[in-house]
Amino acid sequence: MSFCEMEYYSVHVLSPDNDPCIILRWPERNRILPVWIEETEAFAIAARDEDEQFGARRPLTHDLLVHALSRIGSPVVELRIVSYHEGVFLCSLVLSDGEEIDCRPSDGIIVARMLGIPVMAEESMLNQVSVFVNETDLEAYLGITVENGEEELSPSASGNPEADADFLRLMADLGVVEDELFRESPSDTLDENMNDSQDQEK
Repeated sequence: MSFCEMEYYSVHVLSPDNDPCIILRWPERNRILPVWIEETEAFAIAARDEDEQFGARRPLTHDLLVHALSRIGSPVVELRIVSYHEGVFLCSLVLSDGEEIDCRPSDGIIVARMLGIPVMAEESMLNQVSVFVNETDLEAYLGITVENGEEELSPSASGNPEADADFLRLMADLGVVEDELFRESPSDTLDENMNDSQDQEK
């Protein structure tokens, strides 16, 4: 199997149902891999991202997991997204001795970011489930700015019918039309939900 390195672009909340989704980008092909996750998993990732920005609070579950992994003989070298079946991504943490530990995508992403290891995805799977989104649409719909001066992009999704169809398929999977794809800033939505939860606990 051939694996490609992915770029992580945080968790985004997609309307109309406010479903959380990890956005990974395949830079070689300028395609994105949306990984749908549960709300509790999204909160865990958002909390970790916030800790990286503002400083850690008390140790969380993933801190303990990373600590335990650091005590074994073979360090973790990468996260692999191996396959996709019936809406579920199968992932594993790969140790330096070649052993693989099965994990959920959300847990694997957090561990990978904490350890600074690459996120790799199987190429044939990427060709099947990733979608093309050009820089203009990435910024418009996801708030993602990509620096790429190697090619001049068309104002359409891709400049070719196949890639346009890819992007339309992503929106169709969401069940929404183009102007309804995102209602508000995903980070704002997660922050508001987390703040509401904290207020209720007080």
